[in-house]
Amino acid sequence: MCKPEAVLPADKQVLMAFTSQLILCQYDTDTIGKFLSCIVSKYRQFGYPSPLQYRKIGAWLLGLKKNTSIGVKTKMRLTPIPIRLIASLSTTSLLHERDSIMVHLCTLGAFWQCELISLDVCDWLTNRECDSRGQSYDAMVFLKKQKNDQEGKGRWKRIEWGGDLCLVRRVERYLHEVQLYTHGDCQKWKNVALRTTPCVKCGPLFSMVYGGTRFNNKRKRINTKHITSAIARMLTATHVDDAGFTSK
Repeated sequence: MCKPEAVLPADKQVLMAFTSQLILCQYDTDTIGKFLSCIVSKYRQFGYPSPLQYRKIGAWLLGLKKNTSIGVKTKMRLTPIPIRLIASLSTTSLLHERDSIMVHLCTLGAFWQCELISLDVCDWLTNRECDSRGQSYDAMVFLKKQKNDQEGKGRWKRIEWGGDLCLVRRVERYLHEVQLYTHGDCQKWKNVALRTTPCVKCGPLFSMVYGGTRFNNKRKRINTKHITSAIARMLTATHVDDAGFTSK
C-alpha cells in the first residue's frame, strides 16, 4: 500500500486550526474526539506517529473535557437565510406570530433568552420623535434581567425602525391585535424600585398561547423551552430542518 505523501502527515498548524474550528462551531467534546480518532486511525494505517503527540492539541482536549459537559448536542446559530424566511412567512395564528417575533428578537435584536422571558408589556416603549440631528429615537426596551448585569439595575436596548420586515412595527401590530397595553395603574416608571421586578399590572410581553389562538386569563409567562419550541415550529413552517439550531 502506497503512502499518501501529499496528505499525510498533516502539518501541526493545520490540525490545530481544524480543532479550533470545531471548538468555534460549538461541537461538544465527544464529537471533537471522534473527528480526531478518525485522523489518528489514518495516521496509524499508513505508519505515521499519532498527531496527538503535539502537546498543545493534547492540552486543548484536556481543557475541553474539564470545562465541557458530556453529551451536549451540537447547536448552530440561525443563519441569515432561515431568519429572513421566518420574517417573510405569512403567519396564520397568534402562536406563529408570537413565535416569529421571539425568534427575531433573539437573533436580529440580540436578546438573550432570559432577557426575552422577563420582558413585560410596559418594558416596550415606542418613540416616534427625533433628536436634534433628525435621527429617530426608535423603540426602547428595558431589560430587567441580564446575563452580565452583576448589579441588577437593568439597562435600555434600542431597536431601529426598518423597511418591509420592520421588527418594531411587527411588535406594535402584535400588541394591538392581542390588545396588550401598559396598564393605567402601572407604577414601574414612577417608582425606581419596581423597574427590575415583574410588573403584576401589565403582565408579560410574551405569554403562553393555548390552542394556537388565545392567551389564558392569567397569561402565564413563557420559559426557555417555549423559545426552543418556537424555533423548531418556525423552521418547520419554512421547510427548513430544525435539527441542531439555536437562537444564540
